[in-house]
Amino acid sequence: MMTKRHGFVRTLEGAAATLILLSFIFYVIPQVPEETKISEDTKNYVAHSIKNMEKSGALDNIIGDATNFTYIKNALNTTIPRDINYTISVTKLNTTSGTVFSEESYKGGNITYTVNNTIFSYAEIILGFTNATNPSIYENGQEIYTYTGQHSENDITLDLTLDTTDGENNIEIRTENNSSVDYILMIGNEETLEDTPADKAIGTVTYILSGKDSNFEPSVLKIYLWR
Repeated sequence: MMTKRHGFVRTLEGAAATLILLSFIFYVIPQVPEETKISEDTKNYVAHSIKNMEKSGALDNIIGDATNFTYIKNALNTTIPRDINYTISVTKLNTTSGTVFSEESYKGGNITYTVNNTIFSYAEIILGFTNATNPSIYENGQEIYTYTGQHSENDITLDLTLDTTDGENNIEIRTENNSSVDYILMIGNEETLEDTPADKAIGTVTYILSGKDSNFEPSVLKIYLWR
């Protein structure tokens, strides 16, 4: 059981590392060339300025708080050429993990989470079974996964997005024996301040913020650029 738990911790650490590695390797660009389309040099320049803001701690308290996006814009206004327009969106990944226990006679283990549909983007859960016979998983009363027989201990990933409703949601895990299930639940919330124009070539800068202090609460910051 300890080996299984250690393996699942490594899965969580791996997920964190993957998110962090999704951010680009940034370089200081001395000059931003003026082109019709947003160049890679321009995007790297913008990304570098965001990286500097994160290093200084300036981004610790603003992610997820639209009232503070003005700070990012004020900072970017000093680095983005005046002929380039931009807007910002943030996907915040609320990540939780734990273990639930499911008992025989289908007395299920439950996981609950709450979303606001005005900013909800997606939901995903990673599950690791231990000694689970004929497991089935229900999202808000609807079966979304079933397995016949003794389930392997290999992790599975389920997309909960389409079955997630506004407000509180319930995931029920049923088995025909006493078993435990480790889980990592990731909820993405997105806020976009402005619409991007449909008739323009949009350049996107993506930057992963891993969280504040020791808390793993990653956020994906995107800046959309156009002329």
